[in-house]
Amino acid sequence: MKRVSPLLILLLLAIAGPMVAGCGGDDGPDPESVVESTLGPGSPGADGGGTARITVESLGFEDNVLDSRTVPVPADAYAAIRRALADRGRAGLASLFRDLSSEGGAEVEGVETDHVSGSIDVGQLVRRLSRFERSGAGADAAAAGAVPALDDLEQLDQTVTEAGFDLFSSTGDHRLVRIDLTLAIDDPDNALPPTRIRFSLTGAD
Repeated sequence: MKRVSPLLILLLLAIAGPMVAGCGGDDGPDPESVVESTLGPGSPGADGGGTARITVESLGFEDNVLDSRTVPVPADAYAAIRRALADRGRAGLASLFRDLSSEGGAEVEGVETDHVSGSIDVGQLVRRLSRFERSGAGADAAAAGAVPALDDLEQLDQTVTEAGFDLFSSTGDHRLVRIDLTLAIDDPDNALPPTRIRFSLTGAD
């Protein structure tokens, strides 16, 4: 857990991709609408402003936190993330979301939120990162060294057995409060269950 910058690159991905149809859950607002209102063009905070933090957690049985590290995200970096998400909307990170479901309401950072969960298409994620790496990480020179190398990406495709997300959007104005990305990583040379790692991006005014 020494480097968390790949998450920033993942969130900055604004590579064109197919629109994804969501499926609603039993409770709460339409999950696809929540995702679009929170991450799409014109969403609150889409032009940047404020700071954020990233927390990386190693999860154990029943997702109990075994280890955790939190680092701040400078205002300019957070603004770049939000602008990238807004510029392409659902064709960015959200185009990798599958099986959208409303989980009802949840209080996060003292804010009442709409909670949407789903899975992430690992194959598409690896292909996006591969194209990003081949292009020199786009126009962001600082990003080039943060994107995993192609060999690492191929290993990622082979070892990540499950990927999911949890989006927490403020009820009413659909401001991004927090987004969690959880990966299950299986080592074929190890008989132990897959390692679960959770990356959390939390906005802060």
